[in-house]
Amino acid sequence: EGTPYWYLTELAAKCTAKRMVPDYISEKIMLRAKGDVYTCMGCRSFLTPDRFTEAGWDNVARAKNYEPGKPKYYGRFNQGVVTINLVDVALSSGREVDKFWEIFEERLELCHRALQCRHERLKGTLSDAAPILRLLEEFEGGFELFCGHTHFALNHEIHYQGRDLMEHCHAAACGNIWQSNINICGTPNGYYVYTFGGTTITDCYYKSVGWQRHKQMSLFRADTDFNGERYAVDWNLPTGQGVIVANIFNADSRWVVTAVEDSVATPMTRLSGKNQDAFATGYHHRYAEAMPYQFISKANGYLIMSHLYYYVPRRKDAEITVVAKDPYGHTYTASSIDAVTEPFYNYAHFLKRGR
Repeated sequence: EGTPYWYLTELAAKCTAKRMVPDYISEKIMLRAKGDVYTCMGCRSFLTPDRFTEAGWDNVARAKNYEPGKPKYYGRFNQGVVTINLVDVALSSGREVDKFWEIFEERLELCHRALQCRHERLKGTLSDAAPILRLLEEFEGGFELFCGHTHFALNHEIHYQGRDLMEHCHAAACGNIWQSNINICGTPNGYYVYTFGGTTITDCYYKSVGWQRHKQMSLFRADTDFNGERYAVDWNLPTGQGVIVANIFNADSRWVVTAVEDSVATPMTRLSGKNQDAFATGYHHRYAEAMPYQFISKANGYLIMSHLYYYVPRRKDAEITVVAKDPYGHTYTASSIDAVTEPFYNYAHFLKRGR
């Protein structure tokens, strides 16, 4: 208490009391016990450096980019972390102790085989050379990457080492850091439904919890103040003109998005870059008590927004219909009449009266 970051400790403790997160690392204790300070891998899994011995740091893995005398924490392809669902093992055993250990040994062997497959396939590859891409290069017809646990939705179109890649970053079904009904990009909690034809994605849509399939976007007015946050300010949009902003959860450059005003269709302008979603930031700023503002806003420095579109009406009070066509032949619509002006029960995790 009394230190510059005591407020952060209090926020973390409040969050832990409700959700059992975040993780805690004492730099002082870790330095004394481990000889160095390093972060966890992913959420909670720690890999020790390779390797701390009585003689100092060592290169037990014989990594080709190892620097003598320096610990190596990254670029090990998560080789050392495996999760076994003990509850499932127990239930599968039918309360028979011997059966439990038999199933447990089978699961351990499966984990070992899986790790060895990755190890053998990547042997000789430098970690700095994006080894996952090497694994995928041999697939005919190309490939797309999938990831989760980002707490925001993004079809990330990347140009990397001469390749054009698509990485599908999936929004969390549990929302922003397990305590919300909305992700930090404004996408409601939900999941993705993919259809494959052979090795090709033939259909994909986002299914929001509590909504029907046709719900693929939310509309806002750029001037609306969401607890101090506005799209017009974040993206330097015109003010006082009734600008419509569409957050289309699963959109990317392949989508065709238009605004229809008085029966005239006009292409909407796509917004893309490191920024924030004003509605989501304002909502979390007010209702997510255990969440630091820096994490949920553009101050975090890593949130990429690429599924926002805007349109400047010819008449600011005109009714606008947004028409969004995905690359799989589906068309989704939404009306400015339903533009969101404040958090409502579908989004709010907890909404106390009078707040």
